[in-house]
Amino acid sequence: FTTLPLSEYFSDNQTIKYFFKNAVLIFGAEYQLPGVFADTPWKNLVNGSLWTLPYELRMYLLLVIVIVAFSFLTKKTNSDSMKNIFLTLALLSVTLNIVRHHLYDDPSKFLNLFSMFFVGSAFYVWREKIVLIDSVFYVSLMLLLVSSFNHEFFFTVYAVVLPYMVFYIAYVPSGKIRQFNNYGDYSYGIYIYSCLIQQSLASLIDDISVTTMIVVPFFITLFLAYLSWHLVEKRFLKLKGSYIYLERIFYRLQRSKNVA
Repeated sequence: FTTLPLSEYFSDNQTIKYFFKNAVLIFGAEYQLPGVFADTPWKNLVNGSLWTLPYELRMYLLLVIVIVAFSFLTKKTNSDSMKNIFLTLALLSVTLNIVRHHLYDDPSKFLNLFSMFFVGSAFYVWREKIVLIDSVFYVSLMLLLVSSFNHEFFFTVYAVVLPYMVFYIAYVPSGKIRQFNNYGDYSYGIYIYSCLIQQSLASLIDDISVTTMIVVPFFITLFLAYLSWHLVEKRFLKLKGSYIYLERIFYRLQRSKNVA
């Protein structure tokens, strides 16, 4: 899609910057490639979906730092104490996110995403204690609808009840709609590739209709997500066995230190 000669394109500093910055992601994402999508309605944007990945990577690194720091600073490290750390981080992050919204503007959205990440983590480690109840979901939904008449009140309610509502919608509905996941988890691939495919079609088809922009990219993206899941993601998820092995070694070292 570039308008530059290939030799000039591959030697351009922006191409090199795009590759290495998005390979590392810790310093943020890069969205432009030289001469690519210069004439689309959203000019020069290659893949807008990448914007969340640096935040996600930083959250995982922060999570590792917190767990390692807690393990070395305390003599009592077990699954219950770790679960309490996640719960504390979740409650603290929600509180800070609400305070951030009401008291000062944070254009980086870090606290908002921080809250989502650690609330999701807390839900996972406490999953055996969390019960998804119809009445709680509908009361939360009613509170959300009522609070929508006031922007400030809405954000507070939204920050508190949304996680429970999301997990309820994700796990409670049954039937054919849940059979989709039996063939693989394509959600990540759909998210990552969709913007790139839409920009490609916008570059190839002048005055593309909204319907075409929705329907055609969906099937192309779904196909790429299918390949991504079976050829890349699923294979890397199998490496979790290596992580579990390292985790067991870590806890053995911790127990040895506690005994000593």
